[in-house]
Amino acid sequence: PDGASGSEEVEVFPDLQALEARFGLVPPRGRVLQAYVTGPSYSIEVMGRPGNYTPLQVTNLEMDPDYSCKRVLAPSTLPSDLIGLFEEMAVTLGEAVGLSGIMDVEAIHHGDQLKVLEIDARFPSQTPTAVYHSTGINMVERLAMIFSDEDKSELDQVPTRPIRGSVLEHIRVRDGHLAVCGEQIMTEAGPLHLEANFFGADEALTNHAPGKDDWVATLMVTGSDLDGARDRRERVIREIRSRFSLKSYDDEYPDGQFGEVQ
Repeated sequence: PDGASGSEEVEVFPDLQALEARFGLVPPRGRVLQAYVTGPSYSIEVMGRPGNYTPLQVTNLEMDPDYSCKRVLAPSTLPSDLIGLFEEMAVTLGEAVGLSGIMDVEAIHHGDQLKVLEIDARFPSQTPTAVYHSTGINMVERLAMIFSDEDKSELDQVPTRPIRGSVLEHIRVRDGHLAVCGEQIMTEAGPLHLEANFFGADEALTNHAPGKDDWVATLMVTGSDLDGARDRRERVIREIRSRFSLKSYDDEYPDGQFGEVQ
């Protein structure tokens, strides 16, 4: 950051040699270095109080070209051994910060390791809905239990229903085009309402109205497993495109998500 002007200056270096050529072996004071790590992204919530934490379901996160989350998938496709490691990491981080309540941890699967990207010590904005539809776990209810006199052992109970697949994503319809976009489109859309059975989706949070040709929606689609949810999601997209005669569609990813910085 540029302390003199209050603005932020960001520089990207493709390798360590380029960094050292710019700054030498020790970057100047006042700068923060962050590694650019490629690979798929994952998220997990952890809830509780010091000495008693419960990790919840791991979800896959998919990004738009600006690295804003556009889609959440559950259950995760992360290998089971890494899911266990991720759960341990979340509990360890909860203990380290003295968490009382809920937070989520995001990580990137890079090589054979999970690289922690960020910790959000707040109620998450997207993943709780996907987790709820997949597992039946209501994070709001469990958060209330943490600060009530309820039996804390209930927090560790496994849901009685089988885990389902769920896909949550954000779409925008405008000018005859459907695009899957990052979550920021929902904050810019104005009044939203919840609508069940939205063009085949289980439900949607949307500003759509009859006759409106510029609208957004967060779609929630489930299936018996993740593949089933993905298949239903494809049918929902086809139905929306057909119903509104949308000629074009895009679902873009970051250029460098799985490759080197150019």
